[in-house]
Amino acid sequence: METLFAQLPLFLLILIFIVSLIGLTKSADLLVENAVEIAEAIGIPELIIGATIVSLGTTLPEVATSITSIINGSAELALGNAVGSIVTNMTLVLGVGALAGLLPVAQSVAKNFSIFFGFSLLLILASFNQIPTKFPMAAGNIPNIIGWIFLLALPVYLMISFRKSKSTTKISTETARPHQSLIKPILLIFLAALLVAFFASTLVGSVKTGARLLGVPETIIGATIVALGTSLPELTTIFSAAKKGYGALAVGNVLGANILNLLLVLGLSIAINPGGMPVPAVYFNQIFPIMLLTLITLAIFIYNSKIKVISRKEGIWLLFIYLVYLILNTH
Repeated sequence: METLFAQLPLFLLILIFIVSLIGLTKSADLLVENAVEIAEAIGIPELIIGATIVSLGTTLPEVATSITSIINGSAELALGNAVGSIVTNMTLVLGVGALAGLLPVAQSVAKNFSIFFGFSLLLILASFNQIPTKFPMAAGNIPNIIGWIFLLALPVYLMISFRKSKSTTKISTETARPHQSLIKPILLIFLAALLVAFFASTLVGSVKTGARLLGVPETIIGATIVALGTSLPELTTIFSAAKKGYGALAVGNVLGANILNLLLVLGLSIAINPGGMPVPAVYFNQIFPIMLLTLITLAIFIYNSKIKVISRKEGIWLLFIYLVYLILNTH
């Protein structure tokens, strides 16, 4: 497929990228919807469905893109996609949500942010090959063991999330629906999985070829354009939810998506890439400092807020950080 892409002009590669991004998102939605239908049909409680299938399904585009990137030898694209999605969610998505309406910060959100903060720091610290003594810094590498630690932490996080939901939500006693045919949803899941794999492949192929034509590193395109594209569902969701008064739920979902990006998407990418995950120097000099600034900023907003809400002024500050992030990565 790379040979085919290499013969295409830039405008066609951009068109393929856009179509692939839309197709990847829609295919992931189709897979999740039918997986939920099967789970409900065989009597799995809604609580478990929400804590597992739906939660993991929201990161499916990032997972598919990262795995395809690793298989195609583009580890830097996988890293850029995952880290870029995290930064985009924390700045652009939460910033837009704060401008659209109130974003209350529940106690559970504060606890989840502590988990996210801890694993984010582990990711950054694990990237250094040596203690930094000068700036700009050289490239680094995240060892495979960090990926496995993240993956092992994933079921623990999901179990904790399930127990929290169980303590605050009434569990449905609805029994299984044995007379409902499962043939259609099973076939649709199979079709959706094939489409996810196909669109992830065309997306990665178009990005790799386009990056070569433009002379832009794959990791930069992954951390900006691809990350923005895979974060669009969260962006539209939080805008709509905040306007309708469901800001607290939206903040929880965004933070949950970020934790899954860390533990699942990055964990899997780091674990399966031979020799660990190479970290280009641009991460230490541009991306990680912005990520750290955003983490500290959100920590101040969340833990030091008297009214327990991310305000519009704070949303503007988050959008400013995202603008700086884009400028640093495009110049």
